[in-house]
Parts: sequence; C-alpha cells; structure tokens
Amino acid sequence: MVSLSLLRKTVYNSYGFLNQTVPIILGEKNAKFLHNKTMSNNWSHLSRDSYEGHFACGGNCYLLSYYLKKNEIKTTIMKKSIGYGKYLEDHCYLLYNDSIIIDPTYRQFYSSLISKQNEYSNILFKQLDFAFIGTLEQFKIQHQMLCDKYEETYGHTIDVDTSDFWENPKNISHQMDLDYLIKNPKICKKKGKLYFQLCDYLHDNPI
Repeated sequence: MVSLSLLRKTVYNSYGFLNQTVPIILGEKNAKFLHNKTMSNNWSHLSRDSYEGHFACGGNCYLLSYYLKKNEIKTTIMKKSIGYGKYLEDHCYLLYNDSIIIDPTYRQFYSSLISKQNEYSNILFKQLDFAFIGTLEQFKIQHQMLCDKYEETYGHTIDVDTSDFWENPKNISHQMDLDYLIKNPKICKKKGKLYFQLCDYLHDNPI
C-alpha cells in the first residue's frame, strides 16, 4: 500500500501521459476535446488547469489504471449506470485499496455553465486537482461545496448527485487488458485499429 501523498503525486504526474494517449484510444486527432474551452483560452493553452475529460471517463480510467500499474499501484475500475435505453448514462472511476476514489474526469459534471473565468471556475479548475483523490465521504463534502458555489454563482443547481455515479458501482476491472494487448500484438490488432495504434505508441514510448 502506498501513501496518499505518493498516490497524489503519481496521478498528478500522469497528466501528460493521459493527454497523449486518451486521444489515441478514442480516435481523436488531438487532446483539445479533453479540456474546457474557457479555462484553456479557446484551447490555446492546455494544462491540468483546463482538463475535464468530457465524455471520456472510460478512456481516462483505462489508461490511468495502466499508468498506475506501471508505477506499482494497483487499482480497480468501477462503473455506475443510471437510466435506460437512449437515456442510459454511465461513469467510470478508479478505486484504490477498496476505499480511495481516483476520478480524473469528475470536473465534467460541474462545468456546464462556465463561459468566463470567475471565482467558481477558479475553485473547480485551479484550486482543486484535475483528478479527485479521496474517500466517498470526502467526495460528498467537495460535491456539496461545489453545488453551493455553483448555485450562488449561476442561480442554478448542479444536475447530478453523488448517488448517481459514485455510489454502489460495479467492478469492471476484467476489461483492463492493456498490458496483455501490448505483449500480444496479434490479439491487439484483432481488437481494433485504435487499440493497435495505442499499443504501438506505448511500445515505442514505454512508461
């Protein structure tokens, strides 16, 4: 078991890796889609202070799990779904030691009305880390703080609750097969073009 400070440092250092690899697995040409338009000054300055991972939780968790494993930190990937049919929504995050949430895309749920930088946007993107790391109870406290500030700033409520995506999830760690695919390029190629491109990149750029 690693210390919380080492875990935070390792996740913090994963930013460049995620910025490079998530676009590959999701078939995007660059990393702009992972960043908030306002906080990146119309995508001219991409950084941890603009990263939100909109609609990219699966790719982020798939690759962050691999990155952490290469740094000898084992995690499980958790998934929670709500709704059904065309209204089905889901979200993924990592869990360390069965108690510590690691969520590299939590900001996407709190940024919908940000059109200019203000106190609220600075709290979300500059004061808070790009990835949440902590217990569920700590996440609930942060969630309530952001909800209160959001309503104070915009006059609207955040349309998500911790019970929607962060409570009672399912373990889908059996899908974390990147190590295996890199070691077996023929199988990787059969899985699809994007996986093959990712494995090729990681073969040439090992952690």
